[in-house]
Amino acid sequence: MADNGNGATVRVLVAVGLGLLRQALVVLLTGQDGIEVVAEVAEVDDTAAVLRLARLRSPDVVVIDLHQSPARELVTVEQLRAQLPRISIVAMVRSHPEGLLRTLLSAETTRPALAVIDKDCSATQLVDAVRAAARGELVFDTSVALAVLVSEPSPLTGREQEVLRLVAAGASNREISTRLRLAPGTVRNYLSGVITKTRARNRVDAVRIAQESGWL
Repeated sequence: MADNGNGATVRVLVAVGLGLLRQALVVLLTGQDGIEVVAEVAEVDDTAAVLRLARLRSPDVVVIDLHQSPARELVTVEQLRAQLPRISIVAMVRSHPEGLLRTLLSAETTRPALAVIDKDCSATQLVDAVRAAARGELVFDTSVALAVLVSEPSPLTGREQEVLRLVAAGASNREISTRLRLAPGTVRNYLSGVITKTRARNRVDAVRIAQESGWL
């Protein structure tokens, strides 16, 4: 029986917003030897809900779709890695936006035990990625790696991207201050820097420019 390398069944939480895709993934993974789907969740951008379910069901791997609201969903990935570092992540992405892929590649919280795969991958590639992540391996498929290599680097720092992703998710300055444990004045300074670097008219325009440029 296939497993995570130590004889134990790989426990998987499927976090995918689209119902049909989520159900298809559950059926696919449930049919694999050595893999058990222990939970599924549709509210991928509800970080607190995903964390609660992960703590309750204790998965080895979380398969998460970063597609519908990438900025919010990336926060979920980062919080999973920060608060539950023993859990491996399989992130399903498109080849774009490149900024999202660069963040996944470079973030301190998304190093080993991470697999990033294109949503156009085969069923076999997905299953292999789940098993590799469960073994603590870092996996990027070819199309994802190429998208990162040919893209222009973001002018934004990691913290500026965090702030702007929360802006894109609809957070106010006060909410950003609380979420990131920053002083209100520091949040304003970060936003001012973002607006300057993106040559935007305001914070909403900065989000648009950053998303279109692949920096979020």
